[in-house]
Amino acid sequence: SQVPFGQYEVGRSASSLLLQRVGAVRTPYPLVTVVQQQERRMATVTGEGLWRWRLADMQQNGDHQRFDRLVHKLVQFLALKANKERFRVEHATGLLAGDAVLFSAELYNASLERVNDPEVELRMKDEEGREYTFAFSRAGDAYRLDAGRLPAGRYTWSANTSFNGEAFKASGELVVRPVLAEQLTTVADHGLLADLAVRSGGLMVQPGELDQLEAALRALPGLAARSYAQASYRDLIDLPWMFVLLLVLLTVEWVTRRRNGAY
Repeated sequence: SQVPFGQYEVGRSASSLLLQRVGAVRTPYPLVTVVQQQERRMATVTGEGLWRWRLADMQQNGDHQRFDRLVHKLVQFLALKANKERFRVEHATGLLAGDAVLFSAELYNASLERVNDPEVELRMKDEEGREYTFAFSRAGDAYRLDAGRLPAGRYTWSANTSFNGEAFKASGELVVRPVLAEQLTTVADHGLLADLAVRSGGLMVQPGELDQLEAALRALPGLAARSYAQASYRDLIDLPWMFVLLLVLLTVEWVTRRRNGAY
């Protein structure tokens, strides 16, 4: 590429990705620089003719992979949000007792490339204050952790690591719900029901065979209609309304006889 002649100074927040070279002489002047200031990201190429780089890559190496990768990384750096978390830990939700509790983690360097060089530790605490410590294992360019099967309850966790002198931490909470036997099998097990009927001396009939149930009930020995009666006695004085009614009737009878001269 062609670069204007001059002296270049890089700011404190900028990083030189490529340096200029004049013939066989390497210079301290930047050719490609990147800078990140809070939420703002910039990249500067101090020359022109990038298309020649791609042709040179093809001429020297037989493909465009190196040039394409460089452009891809620059675009990725500029396009991703500045507030992207560089250390992320995820786990499944809706866990039941007996399910394997799996964690996955990703760590990014300053260029937002995934790395897994440092060790990652996870601490988990249950509702009673008991603490468990785990270490992530590397899986490709990320991390993976199988925390096993945990009893039902609420757990808090925190994961920690450090990279290039910078500490990273992620925390969260997970809930392991108890397993209810009714939720394991929501479809009737007709084989089990038939087995229970045989063992208990009962009878299992299908919805279209209810006539067999009636016949089986009629054939049972000792099956007859029975009625039960229980006599109980109660003092009349315990029924105030009855006492008042009788008193009124007696009074009416006495008054009637008295008027008619029966007394």
